[in-house]
Amino acid sequence: MAFSDVVLATEEAAADAARRYPPIGPWIQAGPTEVSIRAAAIALAAYGGGTIMLPPKQITLTSPLPYLPGITYQGIPPKVLQQNVTAGTWLGDGEWDYVGGTRLVGDGTFAAFEANPTDQASVQSDIGNTQISNGGIYGIGVDNFTYGIHIGAQNIMGMVYGKIDKFFAKNCSQWGVKLVNFQHVAIGEILTCLCQNGQYYGALMPGLTLYPGNLEIGEIFNLIPRDGRDNRKCRGIVFEIGGTNAALNEVLVRRAQCNGFNRANLSTTVTLTSGSTSVSVPDGTNFLPGMVVNFTTTNFGFTLGQAYVIQSVSGNTITIGNGKTTAAISATGSGTLTMNTRGFPNIEVSSLNTGAQLSNSQFFQLDTEGTASCGLWLENITGCTFGLADIPATIVAAHVVGRTVKFSEIRCQNAAVTDFDANSTTSTYYGARGAAYQRPLKGFWVDTVNGVNGLNIGSGGNNQGTLPDLHNRSGNFIYPRAGMGSQVFFRDTSITLGGANTGRVVFAGTAVATYTLPTIVTDTSPAASHIGMYFDICNVGTANLTVATDGTQVMNKVSGRTSVTVAPGNSVVVTAVKDAGGNLFWLAKASALVS
Repeated sequence: MAFSDVVLATEEAAADAARRYPPIGPWIQAGPTEVSIRAAAIALAAYGGGTIMLPPKQITLTSPLPYLPGITYQGIPPKVLQQNVTAGTWLGDGEWDYVGGTRLVGDGTFAAFEANPTDQASVQSDIGNTQISNGGIYGIGVDNFTYGIHIGAQNIMGMVYGKIDKFFAKNCSQWGVKLVNFQHVAIGEILTCLCQNGQYYGALMPGLTLYPGNLEIGEIFNLIPRDGRDNRKCRGIVFEIGGTNAALNEVLVRRAQCNGFNRANLSTTVTLTSGSTSVSVPDGTNFLPGMVVNFTTTNFGFTLGQAYVIQSVSGNTITIGNGKTTAAISATGSGTLTMNTRGFPNIEVSSLNTGAQLSNSQFFQLDTEGTASCGLWLENITGCTFGLADIPATIVAAHVVGRTVKFSEIRCQNAAVTDFDANSTTSTYYGARGAAYQRPLKGFWVDTVNGVNGLNIGSGGNNQGTLPDLHNRSGNFIYPRAGMGSQVFFRDTSITLGGANTGRVVFAGTAVATYTLPTIVTDTSPAASHIGMYFDICNVGTANLTVATDGTQVMNKVSGRTSVTVAPGNSVVVTAVKDAGGNLFWLAKASALVS
């Protein structure tokens, strides 16, 4: 093989040129064999890096291709054509076949691309030397492997300053893609289907060693298998953090879609014992840790409709918690309950332990279609944004579940059922919503259960139920669910009142004074209008207080009434109004204070 500065002058290369990236550094055109690809990798690694140009052929592998520093594997993206297309019907989100392009095929016993795949018990002292930097994978479809890509593992570094684009994986027995402990990685497009688990992006290293992150994703898609296997046990798209003070930081996801069709509900009678966290099930092989469940009645410490998660499975005994990292729940009584599950969430963003978190990240368009226990599970999140474009049509628990989601923002324009715990009340929710379990959070939404629009600004969103703190009712009047206070402004000398003084104004002076009301501006320009402004003026002093208009506007439409004297122990409420004829005046009502 020889290095070349130009594309090989073959008809095949010329036809495919438009579908390639320009090669990075020196490059070698590999032949359509595993031997040729490996020889190119060895040659480029010795040279210091470059691009292996893969032909648009099906190539059979017998062991993983090594992901190496500075090496880019660049193929011709295969066409991804949907299976089971019938006359007049086409489903763009279905399983696909590869047509043309670069296709790697395995025997199901190894990964297609691999580097640092083995978990380590601890972090080695020269951890920085384990990074795999400045490589890439582009324009390749893989079929029948354990992993499509597996780079990085617990306590060892993965991809750094790498790129992946136009990568497609199907029929992987573990994960379509698994990236762990990455830094500064750019992903264009990844599609996975018919994989036992879809895509995994993990930070599995103590925070004092490495803060993985700086990940940018353009579009990722996963289709949970619907080929007859128990797809309740299949995970979708997962962002996961584990380790002492571990953090996954600054992740940007422009679009992530995980569809989970044809996941049947499993309804199980479980047995609980008072004071015990052990829950007995008829067949423990139906369950895995991380599956989301709920119960059909409220009893024994569990609440109807609320989302719970299976924390452990041992034989026919499981434990259940409010979250993955919360304490297992001890039953408050003995008996049986009916438990439902459709398996794992479509998309998970969560940690393996308390103290680990996702931070400072944005997920703009999350699409979670199909049938699910939960569309989106969030746990141990700080300072992030999540936007849901679509939600499952059928759920067991909630479309969105949040556990310890702090100072974050969740948006959904569909009527999402939500379930946020008491540790999530610094976050906000916007859009449309259905039922709200536990805490509805602060925010503004269309309440589709009660048919109102509302604003929640209460103490951390701690009020139970779906009705917002402030919402519209019949005839479009505004109804507060909590008491509304008033500003109290003290002034013992003369002043011209304004918007900043609206509310209760208290005079406690010993010498006479005048409160001058502003000139009422009509509501032609609402931003400048005074209509509706009011002052509740109370005299608790020992001298008279005069409340006066600007001299041109009157009180109560009484000619010449431009002021009122408020004696000690009395009060007056004045409100700026406009009558049907457009006349502006102050509505004034006097009363005595309690003595």
